[in-house]
Amino acid sequence: MQENSKIPLLISANLEDGGNGIAHTGTYMGRQMLIAATNQVDMAYKLGKVCALEGKAVGVNRTFSPVIDIDYNFRNPITNVRTFGSDMARVLDMSNAYIEGASEENILCTLKHFPGDGIDERDQHLVASVNTQSIETWEKSYGKIYADLIDDGAKVVMAGHIAMPSMEELYDGAPCREVIPASLSKNIMQKHLREKMNFNGLIVTDATLMVGFTSVSERESAVPLAIENGSDMLLFTRDLDEDINYMKQGYKKGILSEQRLNEAVTKILALKASIGLLEDNAVITRNESELTILRNKEHVSWAKEAADLGITMVKDT
Repeated sequence: MQENSKIPLLISANLEDGGNGIAHTGTYMGRQMLIAATNQVDMAYKLGKVCALEGKAVGVNRTFSPVIDIDYNFRNPITNVRTFGSDMARVLDMSNAYIEGASEENILCTLKHFPGDGIDERDQHLVASVNTQSIETWEKSYGKIYADLIDDGAKVVMAGHIAMPSMEELYDGAPCREVIPASLSKNIMQKHLREKMNFNGLIVTDATLMVGFTSVSERESAVPLAIENGSDMLLFTRDLDEDINYMKQGYKKGILSEQRLNEAVTKILALKASIGLLEDNAVITRNESELTILRNKEHVSWAKEAADLGITMVKDT
């Protein structure tokens, strides 16, 4: 793919649990909640290291992780064991450690799912989720985690198909009567994430094949609207040619402005430049010898250590 691309590509994967997120022969280190249960921040660093080293070996340069959601509702079908738990301080500390481990290997990390999942019990594959927190509560929880990580230099944020009525009302000055997923919300992506929180990196949507993405509009308008309202990149297409046509038609109809289109392209190119992808001597190919790092002895030993440390007594009779 890289050899046949005129402009080097961002090759992405969900490296949440280890190298197995991109290769069946990769190391399964453990879900984020297991890592949290070890109560060892260094274990989150090791998780980031395993994910980055094994992902890089097969050509990945961006991971859609860590999940920085807070497990406030254990019934939530999206987050739960994919989170570092319900303690906000631990979520922040372990997210920082994960990012440090991955970034040392020049792998881009993605904070997700903005503005924060784990409150309700909805599945975004089936319907848009809703974060019902007040702005004041949000700023002390999800907002603080995002603010700290953005201040530390986060480069990518994933916008979830998660509505947040209080954030809509903050900018509209009126009660929110519509469930608008963040991935399509100008208030959430542009006015809050970009302007109020000063995030200057790239915003990518969560998977656009989820029903939550098209919960308020048809795909034909949702595709260009996502870019116009703040996203710089779409995750997945339903049909590549069809979605490209939707984008072009949206541009012709005035749904997508030239300014936002240019901004989105610039953000993508800037992100690639930030990890040296656009340099003449950029190493974008891999050789077979690098695959020996997959499930190597050290990574397997770390996984076993995490499993031992993560054993948790939930009830003592």
